[in-house]
Amino acid sequence: MENDQLLSNARWEILRSVSTGKTSATELAKNTKNSLPNISQQLKLLEAYDLVEYIKDQKKGQGKPRQIYQLKREICHITYARHGLADKRLFNPDGYHIMLLNILFLPSLQDHAYIIKHLAQNDELTQQCALAFLKSNETEIELLQVTENIEYIRNKYSNTFVDHNGKTRKIIAWSHTPKEITDGLARKEPYFEALMHNPIPFHDPKTVIEKLKKKL
Repeated sequence: MENDQLLSNARWEILRSVSTGKTSATELAKNTKNSLPNISQQLKLLEAYDLVEYIKDQKKGQGKPRQIYQLKREICHITYARHGLADKRLFNPDGYHIMLLNILFLPSLQDHAYIIKHLAQNDELTQQCALAFLKSNETEIELLQVTENIEYIRNKYSNTFVDHNGKTRKIIAWSHTPKEITDGLARKEPYFEALMHNPIPFHDPKTVIEKLKKKL
């Protein structure tokens, strides 16, 4: 099956839904406004292509367990055209691809090059930190850095400057250990509640930031 067919219409809507969390075929039918038989057929196809999987959800006191579907692996489908090349590609992204794609899907196109350049110039950040985007304006970009090597990272990377196309923007990084954030949220400190209100992780291979967000 061609990539366009595999990721079109109902199948794409299913992938969008399961990417947000575990869900049943009945819930998928409701969310995508499709019939249950059609959703079941599409799920079988996506299972055959190893894109989704199901687990049995047995809740206490209930009878037959439900089949709950979830995304099985990360995929990327890119369409790109330039002078001399026009191509489409479906592939499984690795850690670097995932970080790059997460950055490219951040809200402002103006931020992408600065963040990518910042990380390329300071590659130890991706080795020692989970990273998330907080907010930006014309002159500054604010990031969250979660690390156990807090003193070194905080002292070296709290404020840096990145030049791109003749313009300089300041990268302001708020650095904390997971424990600092956990304790701050437990105390309901406004600073930590604001910090974890809506960070957008772009490098979080161990889902540290995602887990911290759930503590809010």
